[in-house]
Amino acid sequence: MRHGLLVLTVVMGAVGNAPGGTIHVPGDEPTIQDAINAAAASDEIVVAPGTYLETINFNGKTITVRSSDGPEATIIDANSSGPAVYCAGGVGPATIFQGFTVRGGQGSFGGGMRIAGGSSPTVTECLFMANAGTHGGGMYIEQSNPTVTDCVFESNVAGRGGGMLNVDSNPTVTGCRFTGNSAVGPPLGRGGGMHNAGSSSPLVQDCMFESNFVTSLGGGASNEHGAPVFIRCTFWGNAADLEPGGNLGSGGGMSNKASNATLINCVFEANTTSNVGGGLSASAPDGSVSVVTLFNCLFSGNTADVGGAGVTAGRAYVSLINCTLTANVSGGLGAGVYHSQLTGAEEVTTITNSILWGNVGNGGTSQGAQFDGVPPVINYSDVEGWTGSLGGVGNFGRDPRFVRDPDDGGDGWGVGDNDDFGDLRLRAGTKCIDAGDNSAVPADTFDLNTNGDTSEPVPFDLDYLARFRDDTGTPDAGPPGSGSPIVDMGAFEFSGFTTPADYDFDLDTDGDIDRDDFAFLAFCLSGPTFQYPPGHFCLAADADADQNIDLQEFGVFQLALAAE
Repeated sequence: MRHGLLVLTVVMGAVGNAPGGTIHVPGDEPTIQDAINAAAASDEIVVAPGTYLETINFNGKTITVRSSDGPEATIIDANSSGPAVYCAGGVGPATIFQGFTVRGGQGSFGGGMRIAGGSSPTVTECLFMANAGTHGGGMYIEQSNPTVTDCVFESNVAGRGGGMLNVDSNPTVTGCRFTGNSAVGPPLGRGGGMHNAGSSSPLVQDCMFESNFVTSLGGGASNEHGAPVFIRCTFWGNAADLEPGGNLGSGGGMSNKASNATLINCVFEANTTSNVGGGLSASAPDGSVSVVTLFNCLFSGNTADVGGAGVTAGRAYVSLINCTLTANVSGGLGAGVYHSQLTGAEEVTTITNSILWGNVGNGGTSQGAQFDGVPPVINYSDVEGWTGSLGGVGNFGRDPRFVRDPDDGGDGWGVGDNDDFGDLRLRAGTKCIDAGDNSAVPADTFDLNTNGDTSEPVPFDLDYLARFRDDTGTPDAGPPGSGSPIVDMGAFEFSGFTTPADYDFDLDTDGDIDRDDFAFLAFCLSGPTFQYPPGHFCLAADADADQNIDLQEFGVFQLALAAE
C-alpha cells in the first residue's frame, strides 16, 4: 500500500510574522468572513476548532487566516454554495491561508479554492477534500503564482484538474499529496490529480500523486503547453481510462500534450491505461510537438492495454537519461518505451545511460518488448534482448543485476496486495557500473544541492547520493577520454550504500513504512552542516551514517516507501 509524503501539523504556528493585530473567531467575530471584513492590512485571523458553514473571500487583503489547531479540527464547509475560498486582487505571499479542511465547495472555476487576478498567496497545511468544479475541483489557479505547501487534495472531482487546475499560472507546489481525485468531464477529462493548461509552468516538488483517475489524459497529472517541472515526485496507482464516447485515454501516471516538461528523480509505479502510456505519454496535435526530458526516473509495474506501458511518445521528443524501466507490462510491443509512427512526424526518442530490462509485451521480454516503434537514438544503455539493430554506441544486453527484481505476485500488477516493486539499485559485478556517458548528464539547472552552481552536472542519483562515483573494481567503459569517475547506467549509482531492502526505515517501529515515519524523518531533517551527537534518537534515520539527516535520507526513504 502507498502512503502520501504529507504530514499535516496538529500544533499550528503562523507561517510568517504578522505585525498587525489579531482577530479571534468566534471570540471576536462570529464567522471567518466577518473577521476578514473587519481586518486591516497585516492582521492575523486565528480560527478556533469547529465546522464553519460558509464561503470566504479574502477581499484582496494582505492578511493571515489560520486555524489554531490544524485541519483535522477546523473545517470550512461551503455546502455546495460556491467556491469555498476565493483569493484575488493581486495579493502577494504575505497573504496566508493555513491549517484548514476545505470541503463542499462547488463552482465552475474552483470548487475548494479559487486564486486569480495575478495573486501569489501562501497556502499551507490544508486539506482540500470532496470539492467539485467544472474546472479545478480542489483548487483553480488562473494567471497567478501562489505557493502551495504541505497540502492534501483528496476526492475532488472536475472535468479538468480534479485536484488542481493551473491556467496561465506558475505556482510552486511542494510536499503535497494528490489522492483519489478524478477528472471525468464533460468536457473531456484532463488531469485527475493536476492539470496544467495554457502557459502554465509550475514547479512541483516532493509531491505524491496516488490513485487519481481520468477519462482521457493524465491520471496523475496532465500538461498541455507550458514547461512544468516535477522534482522528486511519485506517481502511483493512477489510471487513464475510457473517454466519454469510447475513445481511449492515455498517460496513466502523466500525460504531456504539446508540453515541454522536465522530470527529475521521479518514480512511476502501478499506473495504468486502457490505451498507451501506462506511466507517461507525450503527444501533440498536428503542427506542434512535446519535448519531455526525464532524468534519474524510474518506471516499474505500469500497465497499458495497447502499448508503451512505461513511456509512449508520438509527435514528441522524449529524452530518457539515467532512467530505469522494468516490469512494465503491455498488451502489445514496446512495453518499456513505444514511439508511435505518425504521418509527417519526424521526432524521435533519445535514450542514454538507461536500463530497459524485464518489460513484458506480447513478444515476451524481447528487444521489441523493451522498445518498439520509430527507432530511438540510443547510446550507453542496457536493453534486454539487445540485437544491435537499433544502432548507437556503448549499448549491450546484459542482466543489470538489480538488488531485488520486481515481482507482481503472479496475479498481475495492481491486483491484490502482493506487488513487490523490487530494489532496482545495482549489485556489484554488473556491466552497468561505470559504463555511461558523463556528457549526457544534464546541468543542475534547479540547483538540487543548493550550492549556487547551476552549470555543474546534476550531482545526485535517485537516492540523492553522488551521481558520479568510481567503482575501483569495475573497468571504466564510458566514452574514451571521459576521465573518472564515469556515471553508471540507470537511475541509481552503485555506491555500496545500504539499501532500503536492508535498512530499516520503520522509524516508529509499528511494522510498516508510512507517513508517520516521514513525520519522524521530517522532524529530524537537519542539513549537512549539523551533526547529531552519538546516541541521539534522530540517528535512527541516519541512513548514510554521517550524523546528519538531509536529502540523502529523504531520497532513500522515498524508495523505501515505494518498496513497502
